[in-house]
Amino acid sequence: MAIVSLVSFRRPVVARAAAVLLPAGAWDVAPTEMIVSWAGSATLYFYYQAAGAGGAFRWRIEVTAEDPAAVWCRSSIYEAAVFVPGTDSVGLVQREEFQYQATGLTQEAFVVGPASMSDGARWLRIGAAESGNLAAPGMLAIQVMLGK
Repeated sequence: MAIVSLVSFRRPVVARAAAVLLPAGAWDVAPTEMIVSWAGSATLYFYYQAAGAGGAFRWRIEVTAEDPAAVWCRSSIYEAAVFVPGTDSVGLVQREEFQYQATGLTQEAFVVGPASMSDGARWLRIGAAESGNLAAPGMLAIQVMLGK
């Protein structure tokens, strides 16, 4: 487990050094943990190069309010229920992962965010896994820019 302490919030932090993703769609074993208790937002920069046709990868964002980190909470997606006057309703919440499908075999770069940080989040980590061509995992690097 790599732990990153941030001194400046205007420099990108390496969340995942450039390396080939694990084979057979396995998730990163020990994603870099970053202290983010002071940050109000995060912008993610991805650099992916597929190793073969159909290359794609998934990632998941996890935060914890604990120090040291013991339980990681994954980002979630929320769908509001249909409103019916005079009737209680049930919205849907589910943990969420994200996927990027490569358009070719050269390195592709894209950005996600900025996104607001969860109130009380002390640590952040981003795990990744090949999800396209499981026999030929691609190379992935991730940087995070934190802001106030």
